[in-house]
Amino acid sequence: MATQKTIAKALGISQPSVSAVLGKHSEKSKTAVSPEMRNLILTKAKELGYRPNIFAQALNGVRTKTIGLVHYDPAFANHIDQKTIIAREVYQYGYRLNTLNATAINIAAPETMSHIIDQLIDMRVDGVIFSFVPGYMSIEEVKRLSSHNIPIVSIRGTMFPGVPYFGMDIDQTFALLTKHLLHLGYRRLFLIRQAPTFSSNVPIILTEHPKIKAFEEAIKRAGGSVVDLGIRDLSTPPPELPKTNSRAPVGYFGFFHPANDASRTRYSPFEIGRQQLDYCLDMGFQMDAYLFSSDDHALGAISAALRRNIRVPEDIGITGMDGTQMGQYHTPAFTSMELPTEVIASRGTKYLLKLIEKKQKQEASSLSEEQFMELYPCRLLVGGTTSLRSGAGA
Repeated sequence: MATQKTIAKALGISQPSVSAVLGKHSEKSKTAVSPEMRNLILTKAKELGYRPNIFAQALNGVRTKTIGLVHYDPAFANHIDQKTIIAREVYQYGYRLNTLNATAINIAAPETMSHIIDQLIDMRVDGVIFSFVPGYMSIEEVKRLSSHNIPIVSIRGTMFPGVPYFGMDIDQTFALLTKHLLHLGYRRLFLIRQAPTFSSNVPIILTEHPKIKAFEEAIKRAGGSVVDLGIRDLSTPPPELPKTNSRAPVGYFGFFHPANDASRTRYSPFEIGRQQLDYCLDMGFQMDAYLFSSDDHALGAISAALRRNIRVPEDIGITGMDGTQMGQYHTPAFTSMELPTEVIASRGTKYLLKLIEKKQKQEASSLSEEQFMELYPCRLLVGGTTSLRSGAGA
């Protein structure tokens, strides 16, 4: 591996001259060597494949030009899209991207999230993006990053106090989705959310609250009622559903664990969606429509329905949530929601880079007393996985 010493030897010049061009204070040392010598050193460095040691530079107080991306659920199509957009923005501005997957670590043991924070600090990253990281990360861990003067933003997932947040204003669109199903004549709706695969589940449930609240309010405004089924393990029998007036709409919502450890480790959203619908049908949760957490879950559910010769949308309606290309190219296209993934990921990443530049000038970074937040609207996508029910008004 080429070093400053080998470059100096190859050119027959002193190592301090090479260091003046390639070292810690290269920007301040432009006048230490002539322009001709500078170009010669840079050419030889490229020829020999010289790469600076970013960790050694970090120990000397030099920026590593590295962004740490902590992401969760990489198997979801929408999550992959968001990660790709973040990477594009990071590379465009000349930074490196170091990704850390929080999924497997927290399935095994939630408390090991502190290991990810340790890695970010040890890597001397210039900034951190939390992407889809839910509430199992404590604010104390976030404060540890801040205490090391590392700027942070959160892009979807949890809103940490004092951390700039970029997300979706999903309430209104989720209410529209629920109203749309009711207008089509669906009367028994089941909002299925995926429960966390570890013990600290309350914070994640709180992050789902806006969707549940919008769902609940839309049902009640239509004269219906809502039933909370709590957290269910797909390997256990369900509770007995309360009897209701068949004419009035009823909304059910619950959080479902995957049925076995294998699916948790593999973390296939398609398999989880299949399990969720199979569980509902096997246990007597016969609904008119099922609202899933993602298009990926919805695809798994549609597969489960077809295996049972249940027609979608003739027999049951199924909706996704994140408007993926997969869902829109499926036949029939999914009823879902188009999320502002492009603008959220781009805006959040650019905001972090501005914070890094600001930190370099002020040499200060701390969690803000006020919550900075940017929320962007979603759009209802009406597809063919739902349709007008018999006897419903046009």
